[in-house]
Amino acid sequence: MTEHCQFLVQSCTYRIKDRKAKTCHAPALVHQELDLVDKILRDLFTEEVDRLVIDNRQEYLNMRERLEHSSPELLEKVHLYTD
Repeated sequence: MTEHCQFLVQSCTYRIKDRKAKTCHAPALVHQELDLVDKILRDLFTEEVDRLVIDNRQEYLNMRERLEHSSPELLEKVHLYTD
């Protein structure tokens, strides 16, 4: 089921980008990669991670906000480095 859902999301994303590419005038941004924090949350930060330490207060707050909505069980693993 998960693979099917992932396929549907990717397919929908592709169609949106394809439609945008066909309708916008160059130069135009059709796709933008996720920022580093979002990539870490999506790809690396799982239950297997013991602790995630961030030395930037704003990024720390942004990450906590995202986790509150997506994975609140991981919030206790995120720490702000203050030394």
